[in-house]
Amino acid sequence: MKQLILSDQTPIRAGREKRVYLHPEQPGSLVKIINSDWLAFMYRNWPFQSRLRRVAHYFLYLNELIEHISLRARGLEELHFAQNITGLVDTDLGLGIVVEAVTRSDGSLAESLRDLIFRGAFGEVEYQALVKFCNWLGSSGLIIRDLGAQNIVWNEKTQNFVIVDGFGERALLSLRMFSRRYNQRHNMRKAEKLLQRTLQALSWDPTHNSGDSEISRQ
Repeated sequence: MKQLILSDQTPIRAGREKRVYLHPEQPGSLVKIINSDWLAFMYRNWPFQSRLRRVAHYFLYLNELIEHISLRARGLEELHFAQNITGLVDTDLGLGIVVEAVTRSDGSLAESLRDLIFRGAFGEVEYQALVKFCNWLGSSGLIIRDLGAQNIVWNEKTQNFVIVDGFGERALLSLRMFSRRYNQRHNMRKAEKLLQRTLQALSWDPTHNSGDSEISRQ
């Protein structure tokens, strides 16, 4: 079976858990690979039972796939706010998950929310879009582990934010998996904190805005 060669590439993103590479054979696609440094940390520090579970560190992919399937089950319009998964692939760095790249109008990779803030490019349009994203998150049923500003990117073409990482729970069992209402409340708390951190970073008061400028309560 053919493997993609990624070891001769520099990752375009490198987080604690995953590294992201351009797909060498599919323009417009990216390949996520589990970070080898994180693997070493996991097997050194995680509880014994976690290291022994059937798919071990690949639970990161399972989390992402499960949440993606849950969105598809609700309707394709739900994928507007989440990065689309197109498959799995074997690489010389291990099993990878293939996703559609979110890009800017010029074809370059989309900026994260953190990028926009640091570049001074977050304004009224982006704020309203972030509120809309947060409201969607609260009603989506999605289980999110990390709602950091680096895990959300700005789709310039459609003028909306898209979550690209931080899916699922680390725990083998969680109340969020069984109670939709509890998970929604959890998501809304995360969303409120994200908005608060964003406004604090900008030293910006949006109270002058009209229209839908607050997170809706479910």
